[in-house]
Amino acid sequence: MHDIAPLVAGWIDQRGRIELPSFGISMYPLIQQGNVSTFVKVSSEELRIGDVCLFITQQELMVAHRLRAIVTKDGETQYIFKGDTSYANDDPVPYKRIIGRFVRVNRNGVWLTPDHWKFRIFSWLAMHMPKWPGLMNRYIRSRWGHA
Repeated sequence: MHDIAPLVAGWIDQRGRIELPSFGISMYPLIQQGNVSTFVKVSSEELRIGDVCLFITQQELMVAHRLRAIVTKDGETQYIFKGDTSYANDDPVPYKRIIGRFVRVNRNGVWLTPDHWKFRIFSWLAMHMPKWPGLMNRYIRSRWGHA
């Protein structure tokens, strides 16, 4: 996966946006397996708690998770992300590893943006309800047999 990350970052730098298919369930129910999400270039000043961002992990994986906190460690700003169905935060991410910010997802031919009422409700639940990951994982297991 790490081979494609520089290409994606370069594409966003040149064209301003990229559309990518989603894999996994870490952002369920907002972003589901196979949905196409659009990400745009974002400056560090534009980043806000609650934004969903595409970034490269320390393991060189490309991941889209929600920004939960912005901290300073050893004089460097670090961004703390977490998937909406994940129990724990991801490792801190420096700005240079953030590729872009989520602006919309295509679900069944309909584009949902962060200002859509469904998106706002699920985002609020993910940010403010500590039991949300457990509830979502229980639902996913009952529906598909895994989480």
